[in-house]
Amino acid sequence: MKTIIFPNDLTDLNYPQFAGTRLRVDLDALVANWRQAQEKVGRAQAAAAVKADAYGLGLEPVAGALIDAGCTDFFVATIEEGVRLCALNTGINIHLLSGLLPGFADICRSHSLIPALYSAETYREWMAECPDKPHTLHLGTGINRLGLPVVDYREIAVQIKNSVYHRPDLLMSHLACADEPDHPMNAEQLDLFNELRALLPDVPCSLSNSAGIDLGPDFHFDMVRPGIALYGGWNLADYQTVASFEARVAQIKKVKKGERIGYGGSHTFDRDGEIAVVSAGYADGYHRSASGSGTAMRDLQEPAKAWIKGHFVPSLGRVSMDLAAFDVTDLPEGTAQAGDWIEIFGRNVSIDGVAQGCGSIGYEMLTSVGARTVRIYEHGEEPGKERSDG
Repeated sequence: MKTIIFPNDLTDLNYPQFAGTRLRVDLDALVANWRQAQEKVGRAQAAAAVKADAYGLGLEPVAGALIDAGCTDFFVATIEEGVRLCALNTGINIHLLSGLLPGFADICRSHSLIPALYSAETYREWMAECPDKPHTLHLGTGINRLGLPVVDYREIAVQIKNSVYHRPDLLMSHLACADEPDHPMNAEQLDLFNELRALLPDVPCSLSNSAGIDLGPDFHFDMVRPGIALYGGWNLADYQTVASFEARVAQIKKVKKGERIGYGGSHTFDRDGEIAVVSAGYADGYHRSASGSGTAMRDLQEPAKAWIKGHFVPSLGRVSMDLAAFDVTDLPEGTAQAGDWIEIFGRNVSIDGVAQGCGSIGYEMLTSVGARTVRIYEHGEEPGKERSDG
């Protein structure tokens, strides 16, 4: 993956003109989103979830910008991510959501990683290998992924009270349905979390992800863990656009009524028209389901749209590994030309908007952006224009 950092525009750079796709990352908007999350939770602390290579945006540039802004706690998913983050800055707290794999206590200790311990076995191993080092207890409250069973936690809490084990540095759990505010599981998990944390009342607590922040103060506790909100994929009224995924127009092509396009000939043109063939496909993270994939979900929603020179344009035919096509028939003659950039998602086409057209979610769109896509990090820019859903 090639990374280019620029403060102004592409004309100032030796930019690789052969790039078919680029991901522009607005680091100022990223920092603004973190500060917005911090403002929402008041006295609680806003950490940052930077797992999955910072949701596909690039771990080191994203974490570096947040560290410079004052963020001190980061959540990663894997040891590899934690080691990379430790190399970036040794003065931060790095929380390891995957917990402790057998035999890896030493590498966690040597890189100051704070594992989220989710079983009695991992807890006993950490106490045997690193009894005085920071650790988190990840409590199971209903999502039934990783999480310390309630019965095991109760036993461990008793042993901690009896000074058999060191106190954890954090109690955490994870909400299953926070993006559905009225879902009964939110209240159920909150009640159980409150019951469990009462067993160790002096230990700081964390329950909320991005969506959980919007559930209100009862869910904030001592720390929240925003992820998708930082990257502009949640609650667009409150958070700024951070990532813009763009593809190069390879060819503007005339088509005749009755002709077909792409693998399987899944789309037949009902009029003479014009298409833009662009250098982005599912290898770049633009899903095959964006248009005409033949799957059942495609009959239930409109195709994904892109944005070029002030116009929304729909996807046509099956997205292939390296190419996709968009209908530019209704654009003024000559508007779209070979070499132009087309926005797959960004300030005009929301991540969630294009994800809906793909039968997916914004998280998947971000983390799917391929390694051959050039990442460009912008800072010191004027605020971006207001966007609309596509």
